[in-house]
Amino acid sequence: MGEKKKIEIAGAPDDENIDLKADVSEETQDVWAEKLDEVESETEENVDPESEEVEQDSASDTEAANEDVPEETGEETSQDEETQPESDPEDDGTSSDDDNAEENVDESEHESKVSSDDVESEGSDNPEPEQQDEKPETADDAVDEIVREESNAVLKAEDEARQRFNAPAEKKSLKDNLRHFFAVWWKIKRYRYGTLVGLFVALLVAVFVPYTRYGMLNLAGVRVSSSMVVVDSVTGIPLKNIPVQLQGKEARSDDDGKVSFTDLRLGRTQLKVDKRGYAQFEKYITLGWGSNPIGEQGITATGAQFKFVLTDWLTGKPVTDAEATSGEDVGQSDDEGRITLTVGEDGEDAEVVLSAKDYREERLKLSDINQEETA
Repeated sequence: MGEKKKIEIAGAPDDENIDLKADVSEETQDVWAEKLDEVESETEENVDPESEEVEQDSASDTEAANEDVPEETGEETSQDEETQPESDPEDDGTSSDDDNAEENVDESEHESKVSSDDVESEGSDNPEPEQQDEKPETADDAVDEIVREESNAVLKAEDEARQRFNAPAEKKSLKDNLRHFFAVWWKIKRYRYGTLVGLFVALLVAVFVPYTRYGMLNLAGVRVSSSMVVVDSVTGIPLKNIPVQLQGKEARSDDDGKVSFTDLRLGRTQLKVDKRGYAQFEKYITLGWGSNPIGEQGITATGAQFKFVLTDWLTGKPVTDAEATSGEDVGQSDDEGRITLTVGEDGEDAEVVLSAKDYREERLKLSDINQEETA
């Protein structure tokens, strides 16, 4: 074993020196010195503060240097201090040299620890990326990611459209629909001006084109009237109680043979007269704006005709306001008191009633009359 020397190690974190004196061989001191030199050399080479491995190595070396001294050394040192006799004056020089060496070792060891602490603090201030070994994203990966995002967006849009299509239609009231229609119509100038121009053109057409005018007026609810007089086509005498049809409506002539219709549509329409004992009468007429009087319409008798001449029994003057009635068939007297009664084939055996104002009624059987003039 070589010569044992006393060393002093400074390891307190609060810069307080802890003196550990022990009998250590020169070989152990050399090992410690080599380790301290390695620590100093690594510190002087400006190791990259961002490297975690350098921080761990320097910290582990420092801790290993501190842990190499067993706890028993402190106990042995205390025992040696108690048992060791006082040193001779001759050894003062040697001990002072040893103390200086120990102080140098303590200072270098303290500096190495401070430098390692600085390295650790710089490493904490500049943390490394979490994934240094992660490979950078390639162009193919970026393209795949873009394609994937676009595909997801397209699928999402299709799902939303499908949901809207399959969703039950929201029921809106008529008022809401009209409000929406007029809002859209008013907002779009093309629709608004187009409607106004169309109405103006339709008005011009309705005014100057008859058939179009009638249709537009009918659509607007305009209605007109019409009238006529039904007479015998041979005698010209007005015929009473003759049915006349016009636009699905039916009216009967009065005592003067006049027939009137109201609430008729404008335009071309059919006039029809169908009476038993008379030929069927059909005629097309055009109803315009106004009352539309169409005058006398003569019909031809086809049934059996019975003629009567009515005169006053006392004076012998003709009775002008008389009439002959047989069921629905009616004949009226003219200025000479002549009455022509036309009946159908089924009415030849019927009864006829002769009447006049301020005169007594007379009843006769048509079968007893020879279809000649009867006074």
